Amino acid sequence: MNSQNWRSRSSGKEPYVLKVDEPRNLFGAHADLIGTTLYPEESVLYLLYSPMWDSVKSVFNLHTSPASLWEGERAILAAHTYPASHAVAVTDQRFIISEDRHIKGITPTVQAIPFQEVICVELGSALILGWLSIRYVENNRLSSTGLLFTTSTGRDHFHAAVREYRRVIGSPGEELQRGTIPWEEVWQQTALLQRDRLKLLILKQEQPVCVIHSSETWGMEKRGWKKVPICLTAKGIFVATNFGLIYAVDEPPLRPGMVTFGINVCCIPPDVLKTATLLEKKADEHTFRFLRFEIGRNSEFLHCDIPFDNPNYQDASDLIRWLGNGDRIH
Repeated sequence: MNSQNWRSRSSGKEPYVLKVDEPRNLFGAHADLIGTTLYPEESVLYLLYSPMWDSVKSVFNLHTSPASLWEGERAILAAHTYPASHAVAVTDQRFIISEDRHIKGITPTVQAIPFQEVICVELGSALILGWLSIRYVENNRLSSTGLLFTTSTGRDHFHAAVREYRRVIGSPGEELQRGTIPWEEVWQQTALLQRDRLKLLILKQEQPVCVIHSSETWGMEKRGWKKVPICLTAKGIFVATNFGLIYAVDEPPLRPGMVTFGINVCCIPPDVLKTATLLEKKADEHTFRFLRFEIGRNSEFLHCDIPFDNPNYQDASDLIRWLGNGDRIH
């Protein structure tokens, strides 16, 4: 049987995520969708196929929470929560993502997101559920897209794809004026799951210049006639490097001492940072210090608030000064 004919009849329920060598070898409609969207001179750096994931929602922070990374909106997945197969191409210029819901009457689609429109890329997981979310500016409006995948076979492939994106948009640049930190020192202070995910995204030439941690902090919230504990800040690590900003944060637990398995990692390209400030806010008799980054393109932007522990105050202050030097903030 001709392999291309077999692939063209895909039901979207293949058992694994896989890397594909060229668009014509993708399953089903994805071959034509990706192939016809590519420019003649465009180079594909990573290409993967992801079958349908039948979960209808993520277990990680799809509700509004005080521990949300993004102010005033849900942090993780603002788009597709219905079953669909996808192909994701990372080229030297764009993300190209095709989608097929495998439902009669619903035409498969494809979208291209140029790197110069991207504000941030998020990768996350909760046990076997994984997600990719891209926030970008299109026609002078904030937009987002996302997809779900199984981590059992997709974790390494999706991280490799985002790593290629980070390699293209970042630059080791000249020797950093601020002293760097050995990665071994960073890993010693980082929780196992966060370390595992960050290592999958770090580039060979990448050097950390600032590392800031946030601890799990609890308060009380009134629900009905009683007060219940609520996670105000989750465990997280923020790393500023010569390739951009990375923030990994755990899923907020539902109660103190509860083990969680969710994590979200946000990758912010270096050219979207508008302002960086140190602020304080109060919640349930707690005073929190945090970094506020205004990130965006043109007149569209988001506020990214990253809490940090008091011992990291000097590092946070030094980072603000460093970002303000040498036109690092655009």
